[in-house]
Amino acid sequence: MIRYAQVVVYDTPLDMDFTYIIPEEFSHLVEEGQVVVVSLRNTDKIAFVTEVSETPYPDAKPIKRVLDIRLPKALLKTTHKLSLF
Repeated sequence: MIRYAQVVVYDTPLDMDFTYIIPEEFSHLVEEGQVVVVSLRNTDKIAFVTEVSETPYPDAKPIKRVLDIRLPKALLKTTHKLSLF
């Protein structure tokens, strides 16, 4: 089953989430808080996974790499709340 990750891309002026396909080889690694590398406008960018789902998303690109860093869920929730201000 194909899974999808909602991500927030680090160090971009864009205030929105993006959806990426979780490739099969990364499926067991990716969960909320995971730091990944994605392609955005043909440039590799660091991103934070905010949600994982099985809801299909047409035109989604695959995650390129999974880094060995994961934010604790409590920190992820706190940063999300702060972003609303």
